[in-house]
Amino acid sequence: MSSGASDGPDWMGLLQWSLKHQDGTAPTEHNELSEEKKEFLSNVFHQMTVKEPERLHIISNKLIQYICERKLLVEHKLQQVFDAKTSAVDSTGAMVSEDDLEDSLEECEDIVHQIDMATGFATKYGGMDLLYAILLNCSREGDSSHAGASYNIRCKVAGLIATVAQNNETVLALMNKGSVPVGGGAEGSVVELFYTVYAELASGEGSNGSHKLCAKVLQALSSLLSHVPFQQQLFTAC
Repeated sequence: MSSGASDGPDWMGLLQWSLKHQDGTAPTEHNELSEEKKEFLSNVFHQMTVKEPERLHIISNKLIQYICERKLLVEHKLQQVFDAKTSAVDSTGAMVSEDDLEDSLEECEDIVHQIDMATGFATKYGGMDLLYAILLNCSREGDSSHAGASYNIRCKVAGLIATVAQNNETVLALMNKGSVPVGGGAEGSVVELFYTVYAELASGEGSNGSHKLCAKVLQALSSLLSHVPFQQQLFTAC
């Protein structure tokens, strides 16, 4: 055995052991898998396989349910998203908890690191409009009877927006096209939406967690403004 054998697996020893027990010169016992075993293996592989587009669909529906339960801002274009997907909301009666949504947002961020998944989340599932609604965090028609999104949730959302948009030309084009609600019944650009949130936090109206959320909002703005000169000009004019 060579002196370097201890540096890794003993492949020669494994080969010799294998040849000693089966060198191919004698018949071997081979039984074809039964249908029951085939079905078992198929189910195991199916359960272990994560179908990421399906997960994005489920997470988008969970975002819709969360926003509806808390009566967050739903105006104009956002309302169209909800009207089109109302049937997708969980009808079991179980509310979406903050912990559950945080886990879903973290899973979504893991998935959208793949540029194709990020594009699908934004274009196919209307994910950006849903994230805007949570980030802006306004009660519909001034209804204060429902709690809005927590700082932790809004931080996750801002970070997710940054990940989806980063170096993704398709998503950036979508975000820079048209207008979105920016609060108070007004509409504006996505940059103005982020500026509204940042101004709210910088004004000192926030409490614990606002500094972290400010940082996440700036991170999202950085992803949005990169390589988009006209949005950079708009931001400096805010």
